[in-house]
Amino acid sequence: IRPEHLEDASLEEAPDGPRLRGTMTLREALGAEVMAHFTIDARPAVTDEVRELAHDAGGTAEDLEQGSGATLVGRFGAQSRVGAGEAVEAAIDTRALHFFDPDTGLGIYDERKGATS
Repeated sequence: IRPEHLEDASLEEAPDGPRLRGTMTLREALGAEVMAHFTIDARPAVTDEVRELAHDAGGTAEDLEQGSGATLVGRFGAQSRVGAGEAVEAAIDTRALHFFDPDTGLGIYDERKGATS
């Protein structure tokens, strides 16, 4: 999920639809927007590339898997008032979700694109 597809659900311009709930870990106020780093209760996707990066950083993939959740970054409007350590609810633009095969790294697409039900 790209940051621009997550918005503070408490703001009026947030899209209707699914929400992710978590805890804000870092708030970067950048004037016209807020980069909101938050953790949700979900396992991170640990691929071979992630294992390699963890190793290069002096850690292990097991360290990631035993963590306290997955970290996401949302690009919130400047009006967002959520602060570090506070509960956050992020609205998701589901039209922008992309899925990848964890073994190959290739995108997963609907082969029936354009088909009618």
